[in-house]
Amino acid sequence: MPLRPEYILPVLRGMFGPEVFVSAQLIGAKSAALSTAEADSISRAIPARRAEFQAGRHAAKTALNKAGTIQTCLPMGEDRAPIWPAGFTGSITHSNGLALAGVARLGTSQGAIRGIGLDLELATPLAPDLWDEILMPPEHEWLQTQPENEQGILAKIVFSIKECAYKAQYPASKTLLDFNAFAISFSIKTGVFTATFQIDTAPFKQGDVIRGKLALIDGMILTAAAL
Repeated sequence: MPLRPEYILPVLRGMFGPEVFVSAQLIGAKSAALSTAEADSISRAIPARRAEFQAGRHAAKTALNKAGTIQTCLPMGEDRAPIWPAGFTGSITHSNGLALAGVARLGTSQGAIRGIGLDLELATPLAPDLWDEILMPPEHEWLQTQPENEQGILAKIVFSIKECAYKAQYPASKTLLDFNAFAISFSIKTGVFTATFQIDTAPFKQGDVIRGKLALIDGMILTAAAL
C-alpha cells in the first residue's frame, strides 16, 4: 500500500522547512492532464511510467501553486530533468504508488536555496551485486561492520542519499555525477545526513558538504535536502 499524501506531507514539510513548498499525489489517482509538450516527451513510455510522470507533474504544479505561481506545463529538458519556471527550482520523486515534489524560489544571496534534492525508495535491501557500484570503499568497509541482517537496508539508505544529493546539486552544476562523487555519513537516530563532494564540479569543490534529512516511514526511505 502506498503512503497516504496526508500522512507523508507533514513529515516532508518538517524535513525541508518553510522555504520549500511540497506536494504529494497518488499514482493512478485523477491528475491534471498533461500539456502537449509533456505528453510528447513521454509518448513512447510504458503506461506505468506515464502514470508516474503524470502524478509527478501534478504534484510539482501543485507545489508551484503553493509557492505563488500557476504553471500548466513542466516540459522535460534534453537532460530529461524538468524545466522549472524562471526563478524556481525543484525536485520530483516517485516510488510504490506515490509521487512527491518540492519546489522553492531560487535566491542569489548567501544562504539562499540553489537546489532541492528529494528521493523516495522502498525500504528493501539493496542487492549485494550493486554494492560495489553504489558504495565507495570506506562506505563498503563501514557496512561490513554493521549487523548482517541490516546491511542491505543501510546500503539502500546510502543509495537514496546519493540520489538526493545528486538532484540537489544538479541545478547549480548541470553535471552528471556518478555514485563515487559523494561520501555519505548519516544517522537514523537523528535523521540527518551529510554528502561530501569527492571531486570538484563548479560551483562546488571537493570537500563541500550537502546536509539533509532522512526518515524511515512505513516501509519507505525518504531523503530531502535544500542547498
